[in-house]
Amino acid sequence: MQNHTKTNLPLQLLADAANTLTRFLGVRDLPKLSHKTLQSKYGIEQADVLILFGGTIPFGGDVAAAAWRRGVARHLMIVGGVGHTTQSLRAKFKARFPDMDTEP
Repeated sequence: MQNHTKTNLPLQLLADAANTLTRFLGVRDLPKLSHKTLQSKYGIEQADVLILFGGTIPFGGDVAAAAWRRGVARHLMIVGGVGHTTQSLRAKFKARFPDMDTEP
């Protein structure tokens, strides 16, 4: 198996670093994406933007899209670079949510 990383760090050290970043960046500050929890935590009923990392697991897309459809946020933005799964992601969102703009 070829190593495609640009570092000579041991795999475990790399995994530990990635997990540290995930714990820091992935803090869940709301138990549920709802108007009620936004009101309780931040004093608002709707967020301006719900941001989804494009490389997330498919379930993350389902959760974000459902929250957007319920009006938890005015806009849903998917961020990340264009990669090998981008067109598939756009097609799946468009099929499930025809009114959503999926083009760049």
